[in-house]
Amino acid sequence: MMKSVSFSSRLRHVGTAVLAAVLAASVSCIPRSNQNESRASQEESKGSGVQSRLPPDPGVKMSPDSSNLARSGAGPLFYLDKAAGRLLQSPKEVVEVTSAGNVDFEGWAVDEVAKASAGGVNIVIEGTHYPAYYGIVRLDVLNVFKVPDYAYSGFVCSIPVAKIGPGRHRVAVQVISKDGKTVYEAWPVTLKVG
Repeated sequence: MMKSVSFSSRLRHVGTAVLAAVLAASVSCIPRSNQNESRASQEESKGSGVQSRLPPDPGVKMSPDSSNLARSGAGPLFYLDKAAGRLLQSPKEVVEVTSAGNVDFEGWAVDEVAKASAGGVNIVIEGTHYPAYYGIVRLDVLNVFKVPDYAYSGFVCSIPVAKIGPGRHRVAVQVISKDGKTVYEAWPVTLKVG
């Protein structure tokens, strides 16, 4: 007898080897306005928690800034698998983190209208855009939707908690369209720092 796996369980399954490799490389998301400064001073700031390194897979890239893109009325097709190392079980969860270290976001997102991988993903907290690394292999998403381009739909973003600040913060996931002209947005989680 074949074991039945629910749709949400299949989507929660993370390509752990790929994500572990990306996270082990200390991938950090840096607010778009600070990226040039941060890259220039990367060697100086080693150990500070604000670093941006190239991901191990050459197909994975830093997402473009989504702050000036037109908003689409449609909701995005995405799933936020983990926030702060915690598997998310339902929409609108509150995730508590300490005021030290980084908070990591992991998931997948696609441009459903174009039936293609997205143009990128930004995590938005209090109006600050944190571009995620996008293009991580997600065979689970390919297997569920049967769209070949969805195989490269994974994202990861690691944000220093000190950049966020204490208190409750709504976290938005912005999915950039394949053509880079519009952005889809949803608010899947609340972050409580403190």
